[in-house]
Amino acid sequence: MVAGVVVPLRALTGLTMILERVDPRKGDRLKSKSTGTNDLSTLSHRGGLLQTCQKRGKGRLINENQKDGNFSFFAVQPLEDLKMKKLVLLAVALMLIPGALFSAEIIRDGDPAFFVGFSPTAQVIKGETWCEDIANTNFGFVSTLCPLEDTFCIHYYDLLGWAIAADFPEGECFIVGSGSYYWNQACITVPCDAVVGSFNTFCAYMAFCDVEEVCQPDSADCENPNVYSGGDYWSTTCVELEVVESPPALYILQDTLYYVEQGAVAAYIPFSICNGDPCAPATIYGYNIVSKGLVGGAIDVLDVTAGIVGGYCEEVYGIIDAGISDVCDYDTLTIIAWDDATGTVYDTCVQVIHVVEPVPVPLFTTPVVTILVLAMILAAAVIMKRTAISKA
Repeated sequence: MVAGVVVPLRALTGLTMILERVDPRKGDRLKSKSTGTNDLSTLSHRGGLLQTCQKRGKGRLINENQKDGNFSFFAVQPLEDLKMKKLVLLAVALMLIPGALFSAEIIRDGDPAFFVGFSPTAQVIKGETWCEDIANTNFGFVSTLCPLEDTFCIHYYDLLGWAIAADFPEGECFIVGSGSYYWNQACITVPCDAVVGSFNTFCAYMAFCDVEEVCQPDSADCENPNVYSGGDYWSTTCVELEVVESPPALYILQDTLYYVEQGAVAAYIPFSICNGDPCAPATIYGYNIVSKGLVGGAIDVLDVTAGIVGGYCEEVYGIIDAGISDVCDYDTLTIIAWDDATGTVYDTCVQVIHVVEPVPVPLFTTPVVTILVLAMILAAAVIMKRTAISKA
């Protein structure tokens, strides 16, 4: 890391200049402060103290660094033969030095890219959290310039500023061996005020960490793309998300055909009642399940769900007695569900059930047969040993 820039200076009597370099990772830049005396007062910087020193007579440049590397500062002692404007020009020049000059060193030992990236496109609804697995990979095993283990980080960004989360958080450094990778689920949440028909681009970019294990998202890749098995693998992956219409606030899911084993006295026939809008509040739904009575007695269930959170479902059941039914008997169950508070939003579905023969439980499975064979072999060995001993 570049701790500072040592420049021969001459200071004017009665003026002291302090140049402090603060952490470039925080977006800071060189700052200057002037005092009218030869004494430099104690300065406070982010909870730490910058202790200054004074020396009359011949000027010198003093460079002190805090141990944690967060900042450096220069105390320039007064010299009697330097003009004020030269010192001011020097201060301005140093203030214009790019912050990157003070960044810690980046050593590119490995070569980052995504072995598995985002899908090119996806459709999302308002309130949805869209997630996909990507593979953070070190392609050093195919790189001619950067073939070793290295420390990387990931920078996530999108065009519209939606909330982003991932298994490997933004800017967190992690080590990846050459030819190795980590699965990383990256997610983005669509706000409820998103506009249907709008598009957003969500990207992840693998970058290097510097020697102080600080993510440097502006660091250039080693080789991009990396070529492996005829494919190109890049350090950036993006998906274009399209906001589409949300599902109805209430809908029901069920199987087209549900099989019930003959002899079952309590066959649970499931229905899923769903609050389809992720942005909707938790809603209580009433429901009624009836059957024709062709399998067992007719049922008529009237009940309510708990409050179903937007974007989630709850399973409810109709219970059928098929204890005396014949194989191939069938029945239909009908469910009607509605918003219990208003009664205006509703959905209905029909479920067909079919009675089938019970599935036999195999007695002689492969593990059972294996154990029996081993037991027989051991028993035979014991008998043969006893026979040999008795003959002797």
